[in-house]
Amino acid sequence: MYTEEVDLCYKLGRAGWEIWWTPQAQVTHYGGQSTRLAADRMFIELYRSKIVYFRRNHGRAAAFAYKLIVLAAGLARIAAGALAVFQPPAQRTDKMDTARNYRRLISQLAAL
Repeated sequence: MYTEEVDLCYKLGRAGWEIWWTPQAQVTHYGGQSTRLAADRMFIELYRSKIVYFRRNHGRAAAFAYKLIVLAAGLARIAAGALAVFQPPAQRTDKMDTARNYRRLISQLAAL
């Protein structure tokens, strides 16, 4: 759902096809309508799909390196969530929700 287009472009490029970008094209995206009800699950799925991409196309070492990057970024987001107590309530809630998602991601990272 998230990294398939990257995977497709990578494979087409390796097969000798040209990848074109058309800046004049316009797409209307209605704010995650397809994933709103499963937002927590989809957050994990986003990272799972990227790990699968790296493993398939660049090997286990690249997938492991990506996991380390996600771990470092996740720890920073968790720390920012802890500091959210000093922010206004709306920002506090967003940062704490983000931290909660990254705690879940880190807890599942080894299995992804």
